[in-house]
Amino acid sequence: MGLIMPSPTKHPQSGVYRVRVAIPSKLRPTTERLYRVRAEFVTSLGTRDPIEAKRLAPDALADIAAKLARARAAEAGVLTALSERSVRVMAGQWLQTMAAVYETDPGTVKNWRAIRSDLLDQHTPSDGEEAESHIDASEADRRDAVRLLTEQGIEADETSIGRLAVALWDAKIDLAETMERRAGGDWSARVHQDRFPEPTVVAAPSP
Repeated sequence: MGLIMPSPTKHPQSGVYRVRVAIPSKLRPTTERLYRVRAEFVTSLGTRDPIEAKRLAPDALADIAAKLARARAAEAGVLTALSERSVRVMAGQWLQTMAAVYETDPGTVKNWRAIRSDLLDQHTPSDGEEAESHIDASEADRRDAVRLLTEQGIEADETSIGRLAVALWDAKIDLAETMERRAGGDWSARVHQDRFPEPTVVAAPSP
C-alpha cells in the first residue's frame, strides 16, 4: 500500500511543490471510476516556497486521505445515499455555524460583494432554457462537501456529494449576502432564513 508522504516534493520542471500519494492497486478501478485517477493522487500546492508548502500540505493530504477512504467504502459497498432534505439540513447547519463566526466582525461590504460575485460566476444557464438554471459545483465546493461529510463520519455516494456541494454553494451565497448587509450596518434577520430546513426532531414515546 502506498504511504502518504510526510513532506511535499518539488516538481522537477516548474519548481512548484506538490503532494503525491500512491493508490493501492486494489482500489485503482474504483478511484478511476470516482475521480478519473488510477495510479496516484497528485495535488499541486501552488507555491515554490518550501515553508508555505509545508503549511499547505496537511490540508491537501487530508483531502487525499478522504478520497481514499471513500474509495474503500465504495469498494465495500457501504456508501450512504442522502436525501435532498438531508443535504439541505447539513448546509443550513454549516451556514448557521459560519454566520455565528463572521457576525462578530463582518469585515467590509466590498469583500463580501466580491465573494458573492465569484460564487455567482458558477451559475450557468441550462441547455438554452433561459428561465431555468443549474449550478455547477466547483472542486472547492466538492472538497467542502467531502470534508463536512467526513467530519460527521458519513461516507456518501457521488450523487449525495454533488447534492451537498450545490447546497453548500447556496449556503455560501446566503452567507455572503447576509454578511454584506451586516458589514453595511444592517443586522436584521437573514433574507432567506427559511430556505434550509431544520433537523427533524422525533419526540420520545410517552412512558
